[in-house]
Order: sequence, then C-alpha cells, then structure tokens
Amino acid sequence: PCCAHLLPSSGWWRFCRVMQFACLWEKSAPFCVGGEEAPTSDAPREALESDLDPWIVSALWGKQCQIRRDQTNAIYKQMTKTAWTLRNEIGTADLSKVVCAYPSVLILDAETHILPHAEYLMENLGICEGDLPRVLQLYPRLLALPSQQMGAVANYIESLGVERESLSSMFRAFPALLTLDIEDDMKPVVAFLHS
Repeated sequence: PCCAHLLPSSGWWRFCRVMQFACLWEKSAPFCVGGEEAPTSDAPREALESDLDPWIVSALWGKQCQIRRDQTNAIYKQMTKTAWTLRNEIGTADLSKVVCAYPSVLILDAETHILPHAEYLMENLGICEGDLPRVLQLYPRLLALPSQQMGAVANYIESLGVERESLSSMFRAFPALLTLDIEDDMKPVVAFLHS
C-alpha cells in the first residue's frame, strides 16, 4: 500500500525506520551468541550514516552494549566461582600457578566440569584427596581432558602389566601420562622398549 500520506514525523514512519535498523542490527551482531559467532557486516555503520533519528540509534546501541555487559559479567561470575572452587573445594594452595600454567581453567564450569573431573581422578584413578591439589597444580590441563581419555590411558597401562594399586602413585608422580594419546604416543614407545 502507498504510504505517501505518512509524514516523516509520524509514529508509523518512525516505527518502520526502527524496524529497518533493528533488522540491520541483527545481521551484524559481532559477538558470540550460543557458542556461534554471528556474521558481521557494515550495517551499524550504515545505520549511523542514514537519516535515522539519533535517539533511536543511541537507544539500540545502548541495548547492544547492555547485552555485551551482561555477557561479560556472567563470564566474570563464572570465573570467580571456578577460582573459589579450585581454592576452597579442591584445596589448591597456589591458585596463581594453576592459572599461569593453564589460563583457560577459569573458563571451565565448576559444577559440570571441575568437580566431576576431580571426583573421577580420586575415585577411578586412586589419587587421594590430599594429593589432588598438588597433581592439579603440577598439571592443571587434566581438568580439561575427557574422563574417557584418562580412563583409556589407565586401562592401557594396566594392560601392560602394571597393577591397579600402582597406577595412583604413577599418576601422582607423572600426571602428564594421562594426556598422552595411546596410538600416537604410548604404543610406539612400548614397541621400542619391547624390541
């Protein structure tokens, strides 16, 4: 339908311009949402250079900034919870060494990642609660490994004739063993030692 009767100062015209800007804005969100990075474009710059009402542009920019601020605050809150968990529930004495060795540890979720991994290391691999902070301080990347990989390494070492009771002392002394790939790292060494 013809909109010639609508003057630029009318509410309908303003609504249409806001919707146009919102559509441009949605296509250009430059931050990650739901784990996927949104496509970027020049839409916000184009919108700023258009004849949109400056109040509308600033309101939409403000909303976008608030969304980013909320996301940043949520990440910092998670990092604080993770640091608290490592220090108080795991018992890490020197948290700075853990963060320096593996900074991404702060991004791991305490409830769904760190505590289950710590429980797995203690219950399935025999690392006692008193030794866990020292093991994680020596090699904090263990918190990022899948439990299945650590279990496969333990099973492979056990299949070589190492007793289950000896595994805990082996992993306490050399926690990096749990990170090795069986096919690429361990089997060639075992084959070399057998020859």
